[in-house]
Amino acid sequence: MLQIRISWTESWICVVGFEEALDPCCGGSFPPFLCMGVANSSSATLCEDRSKYVFWDAFHPTEAVNFIVAGRIVDGGAADASPVNVRALFQRRYG
Repeated sequence: MLQIRISWTESWICVVGFEEALDPCCGGSFPPFLCMGVANSSSATLCEDRSKYVFWDAFHPTEAVNFIVAGRIVDGGAADASPVNVRALFQRRYG
């Protein structure tokens, strides 16, 4: 069984270059967590640069985070994917 572990630490977030780890880019941190507006309205609150945010909304990571997580799942060490990463798993099967 392949296990994936992701841990968010303040130091990791700073090293990677994110500026906002707690508040989402769109919507709010408290209910109702809405990230939508009415047509032809600017009622949704959006950040200027989503690449600097860990979360897109209250539940989903941004594309920047998804790229990092995917890279760690594919090529990461035992701290990221155990017992092997996805690339090693693929190479064992098809290598």
